[in-house]
Amino acid sequence: MDLRQLRHFLAVAKALHFGKAAIQLHISQPPLSQSIRKLEDELGARLFERTSRSVSLTAAGKYLQEEAQAILDRTTAVAKHVEQMGQGKEGQLTIGTIGPVLEGPLPYSLRHFKEKNPHVDISLQQLTTRNQLQALLRQELDVGFVRPFNTIDSRLSHTRYARESYVMAIPEGHPLAKNSTLSLKEIANETLLIFPRPTNTGLYDAIITCLHRAGATPKLLHTALLKHPTGALVAAGLGFSLMPESLAAIPRPGVVHLPIKDKLPIVEYHLVWTKNNSSRLVQRFVEAMLEKTTIQQVDC
Repeated sequence: MDLRQLRHFLAVAKALHFGKAAIQLHISQPPLSQSIRKLEDELGARLFERTSRSVSLTAAGKYLQEEAQAILDRTTAVAKHVEQMGQGKEGQLTIGTIGPVLEGPLPYSLRHFKEKNPHVDISLQQLTTRNQLQALLRQELDVGFVRPFNTIDSRLSHTRYARESYVMAIPEGHPLAKNSTLSLKEIANETLLIFPRPTNTGLYDAIITCLHRAGATPKLLHTALLKHPTGALVAAGLGFSLMPESLAAIPRPGVVHLPIKDKLPIVEYHLVWTKNNSSRLVQRFVEAMLEKTTIQQVDC
């Protein structure tokens, strides 16, 4: 029993006339009659009662009529889904992201993508850059939004997604909190909360170089905490911290964010995926994410 036979059967079951069914199917009547007889032989049951004046369905035929229509409907739906998946218009995306991207441009990019691709299911995981890169290589993520280290594994493709500037987070009760802007030299005698150098050697060294060029040598307190917990330390008066603008846009009790007069490295985010991922859905997602990306460059 194949789909062609089921279509032949349903045409006859609906018309209850072999000649009319043959016309609807654009075939001659003898092949249609042969197809029905072959189907009855394969199933071991008569599907039609035939007389010289009429054709009617048997009990087995009535049952098959309902089931055959369901089979064809399901087959059509499956074929449509597969076609849509092949075009990258359906499926599931597992996306990794670091906190600053999630707090910044990503939600708006995802909303725009979902509006155009309502049948794509998105699973979002907040992970560190290091964990995302490892998960991508293990094929546990489809794409990731990371703050890149000095180099990214050659098995991964990546492109710049967005950049933003740093602002300085300072305790609300500090005298400098009354300023509208801040120069790096003003924090020379303060404590700066900063990530450990091995976390991102290139970015760490670039920040320290900018501090030195501005004449600032603050006491450094290294913390492996994420930005939100670091903000709590700032609020408690334990030091200052550099924050991406997107995080600074979220009010936090006890913390004031000031624009920095001096130049600092731009906070750069990359979109990453595996080179051997041929998924059209991943390709379309990457293209959509880069549609409105703007690139800036600031050097010390």
